[in-house]
Amino acid sequence: MHASIFLLSVIFFQSAQPQVPPKDPYNPRRTEWILTIKTCDFNGADIDQNIHFTTYDFQNLPNTYNFSQISPWNTPRFQRDSYDTFMFHTNTQDIRGMTLRIDDETFGRWRDCAWCVEWVMMFSPIENLCYTGEFQSWITNNKQTFTKPQRFVRSEFADCIGVPNE
Repeated sequence: MHASIFLLSVIFFQSAQPQVPPKDPYNPRRTEWILTIKTCDFNGADIDQNIHFTTYDFQNLPNTYNFSQISPWNTPRFQRDSYDTFMFHTNTQDIRGMTLRIDDETFGRWRDCAWCVEWVMMFSPIENLCYTGEFQSWITNNKQTFTKPQRFVRSEFADCIGVPNE
């Protein structure tokens, strides 16, 4: 599944981050992740809002991460047919679910909008883990709605990016 995009993401982040950050000695389960979000290729699929990405651990406890619609290079994210990549960490490797939600009040105003997401992939090459959420759906900015993927899969990193077994 889009192996070349993910391989380029890994290469980009490895060159941007030349050394792996040390594990937190007080929390040895801290895991660094690369998150890629694929916006659908439909007219009107893009948004100009920030988003909330939430992971759920084995106790179903949520951890929410906020991602800006504007990149560090001052270009918009979450545009039609785009791949947007972020880095974040969790305190566990055992992820049991994920959700997405549009920020209702980006830029200090509420907007009625929707965003179409094909899939979300979070992977940790260091831990050899990958989680894929297949959304293939429109996400609205209802304050109470966290959209779950239609399918959520855990796999090894190589299987996730389509590297053949040797």
